[in-house]
Amino acid sequence: MIHGGDENKGSNRGHKSNLRDLKATINFADGETPRRAPRTIQDLPFTAEDYGRVVYPHNDPLVLALGIDNRKVHKCLIDTGALTNLFYKECFEKMGLGLEDLALVKNPLYSFAGETKYPFGKIKLPVAFGEEEAARHVYAEFVVVDCPSAYNALIGRATLGQALAAVSIRAMTLLFVSDEGTGEKLYGYQEEGEHVTAGHSRGPGERPQKLLTSQ
Repeated sequence: MIHGGDENKGSNRGHKSNLRDLKATINFADGETPRRAPRTIQDLPFTAEDYGRVVYPHNDPLVLALGIDNRKVHKCLIDTGALTNLFYKECFEKMGLGLEDLALVKNPLYSFAGETKYPFGKIKLPVAFGEEEAARHVYAEFVVVDCPSAYNALIGRATLGQALAAVSIRAMTLLFVSDEGTGEKLYGYQEEGEHVTAGHSRGPGERPQKLLTSQ
């Protein structure tokens, strides 16, 4: 797991600022009762049909295709253990984006092994869960890093929260609430998840791949 980045602005003051932003976002002040969302994922069940799509047993990650910056990006890892979204440099450049589009990231990322990784920068991009009238559109901040990865992007829990999403790894399903307030589902591709998982296994003479995440 990688810690760091600018998600809390690197200080106690940053944590307090984030808390103020959160209160402003959900429209309540100290001592007030927060307003109830018009529709929540509590109304959306995982069904027997969802579970029936999956071959068991499995330990596959949930990997989806999402709309990012009006392009369909495959191999987006859904990671509820991470707060920050990551974009891997190779995919970032293939989308026609450049380093000149990035804002500065002041704080490095740290791995559990003590390795320090300095991101190229950060950028806010539109993200679409689903398509057309069944989609949920949000703006999400991505930290761009350069390292070997089987994924193109990592979607953390902050953006999942914006999408009013819930995840079942067992069913390989993501529930979310569309812009129209309807309950929708995205399904992971198990074959793709298995391929990606295998891609992290080191074979004879192969270079090990590193999966950077930010908590």
